[in-house]
Amino acid sequence: MAETLSSKKPTQLQKKADNWQIIAHQISALGVSIRTPKDVKDKWSNCNKVAKRIYTDNKKEKGAAERS
Repeated sequence: MAETLSSKKPTQLQKKADNWQIIAHQISALGVSIRTPKDVKDKWSNCNKVAKRIYTDNKKEKGAAERS
């Protein structure tokens, strides 16, 4: 499933949509509110952006500390 969700091939679009639907259904079953595939995909995207930002910030700080 992970390979499909990260694939950039246009032939995988329907599989991606189906997988996001499955994930949204599973998350909705755990929580109080209903999550749409778009909600889940947006949350995943935001989590990835934050993680990348933290990674690059840490990398910059480490590089600056080594140069000092």
